[in-house]
Amino acid sequence: KEDSAKEECKLLSSSSSSSSSMETIDIQELFTRLTLDVFLNIAFGIDLQVITNPEKYRAFTEALDEIQSLCHERFNDLFYHIKQRFNLTRREKRIKECAKIIDDFTYEIIDRAQQRRRDDNQPRGENDKISGNNGIVDEDQDVIKGKKSSQRFDLLSSYIHTANKDDENLSKKELRDSIMTFIFAGRDNTARALTWVLYDLTKHPTVTNKVIEEIESKCGVPGDANSDFSFETVVNNLPYLHAVIMESQRLHPTVPENFRMAVKDDTLPDGTKILAKSCVMYSAYTMNHSELYWGDDADEFNPDRFMNRLEPSPYLFPIFNAGYRLCPGKPLALTEIKVTLARLLPSYEFVDAKNHTGKCRWTITMAMDGGFHVAVRRRENKAGSRT
Repeated sequence: KEDSAKEECKLLSSSSSSSSSMETIDIQELFTRLTLDVFLNIAFGIDLQVITNPEKYRAFTEALDEIQSLCHERFNDLFYHIKQRFNLTRREKRIKECAKIIDDFTYEIIDRAQQRRRDDNQPRGENDKISGNNGIVDEDQDVIKGKKSSQRFDLLSSYIHTANKDDENLSKKELRDSIMTFIFAGRDNTARALTWVLYDLTKHPTVTNKVIEEIESKCGVPGDANSDFSFETVVNNLPYLHAVIMESQRLHPTVPENFRMAVKDDTLPDGTKILAKSCVMYSAYTMNHSELYWGDDADEFNPDRFMNRLEPSPYLFPIFNAGYRLCPGKPLALTEIKVTLARLLPSYEFVDAKNHTGKCRWTITMAMDGGFHVAVRRRENKAGSRT
């Protein structure tokens, strides 16, 4: 959603009032707001403008973060099934509290979206409101006002339409599960990926300059009347930016490890026997840093390893999983990352404000520990005017 990238540019612009001054922000937190905005729009067809109204949705976003960290702790607890079933520990109690916050928010948006479908032949005016269960969400944003459901695409509408066509009834819980899977995957993974790319670029200014040169040569200068930042141009015509993203994901995979529980006895292709209820784990982080696969410079940032070559097999480079488990949101995530960076990098200079060591916070996803605080300054464009 290009509009969200533009909103982020506006927010950064307000944080960097002049080319000579540099304001410090936590870009990881800002990217998380951006991706939540984008994926809520895709999932529900609404624009909550989380980017510019973070406090309004802070309880929901903090619950999302906390529940992932708490659930990750279960992997190191042999008795978590018992504790979960009987709600024995503070952790399990808190998981339920976070789940209720998330459910309240999600169910209200589902109610609102379903009501919108029922009223889609009655375009809303500027002051119309649809109240939900708790008043968490209180009004439609400009991007969807006056549009019928048939004129919009969102996952919720698609699920309902498909179910109606097949004479199936989807429960709210089924809708919630499908939508939250999408939001969990899209919000955190994409935001983490954006943050790690920017971190790598702050450490490698030569690479940054090369990326900006490619963007300006293929897309033009931001703000110029002849510039072209369309999805087609950004996604298909910036091979070096793509290589930078892939290399950053290799070094800092947003999902560093993956677990699967066997529902029945199974046998792996090499003959290894897997018993029912066994947990099987692979580490994308370890694979991505293996000198066996990537050479002696496996721990170094080198985007050129992804230039002028086919993308490695997902079984070797499983940042989006592989096979039947290949992430269906891969094209969308890469598009959002590319569009955001193509908009930001030529317009703003980013400097690591606290000399971050690259230490990560390892939960279900791999975030930068303590966030990533950058000093931001607007660049002068080719014509000498500020973007």
